[in-house]
Amino acid sequence: MRVPSYLPDPVTAYIEHVGFGKPMRHLARKRDTHASTIKRQIDRITKIEASSALVAAALQEADLDWALWVENLPSADEWNSTCQLILMALGKPGTLLAWSSGLDTAAVMKSQSGTELTVLARCASRIAALLQMAGWIVPTDAKAKVYCLKLSPAGRAHLIAHTAEIENQQTPQLKDARHGPQEYDPLETLWQRRHRQGQFKIDPELQKVGLWIRQDAIQTRAKSLKAVLGQVGRANASDAMAAARLASVIQDLGPGVMPEVVWAYCVTKEPIEELEARLGLPNRSAKALFREALRRVQKIYLFAFSEECIQEQTLADRKGQDEVLKMLKVRASQRQCIE
Repeated sequence: MRVPSYLPDPVTAYIEHVGFGKPMRHLARKRDTHASTIKRQIDRITKIEASSALVAAALQEADLDWALWVENLPSADEWNSTCQLILMALGKPGTLLAWSSGLDTAAVMKSQSGTELTVLARCASRIAALLQMAGWIVPTDAKAKVYCLKLSPAGRAHLIAHTAEIENQQTPQLKDARHGPQEYDPLETLWQRRHRQGQFKIDPELQKVGLWIRQDAIQTRAKSLKAVLGQVGRANASDAMAAARLASVIQDLGPGVMPEVVWAYCVTKEPIEELEARLGLPNRSAKALFREALRRVQKIYLFAFSEECIQEQTLADRKGQDEVLKMLKVRASQRQCIE
């Protein structure tokens, strides 16, 4: 079983050694490094596991069947989109990633007026555990009933580096003689465009909606707009909810080209010039249609996540919500002291 290449080296080393029994010397030769380096990487993950209920729960599940656990890890596209979504949300002031034992979902939460919580993003607890193993998020209080994590300096650096990488991408589909064809992602390309004043042309809040749509499409594995409607009501609860959200998006946008534009930007990554030609749209009109579509369906995700993540999946009782609010207030007061 091959471990996904997108995982950081310490995580990969741990999985290959602990999960599949590969000797440290073998891993060292494979990576052209010293066995002591591999040992330090594995020890680092072991130390995190010992102090993190989130990571411990994920690895306990893996111990039941490592091959199946690795097979069920997200695809590279799902990993990249989810990482960007979660780290972007955690980059906002006054946010925490919250998870409670026994739940399969973690959520990035922000305090509203100090009394209510708003969900900015959510991900599977397994992905949240991988983010902590990567060192991109760190706990605020490991002993609290609700396990809360914040963006680490390493996580912020990774987010900045990834954003810079996107900004430095050349013209879509341009081939680089040294590195071969560059993958074209119309969603990320559009996000990096700014007005002369330096403001993003697509509001960051709408950017998250685009990521949520992509995340749901990847989760449901729907290959077309029509296929989405057939996914509603599947046995897997999280997949069924993702399919229901996508179906709501399609129905809310109604007949016409808007669903096609959203699908091209968020899912198929079809070159926008080709999309406009295929649909008979004027040049440069797809961007305006996409922005309007995101505005129209934003309420679907804001409502769904506030209901599903807070009430059903993430924090089942008021006491848990109060703990998160308390931690957010502590973080806010600490920030004021620093400033």
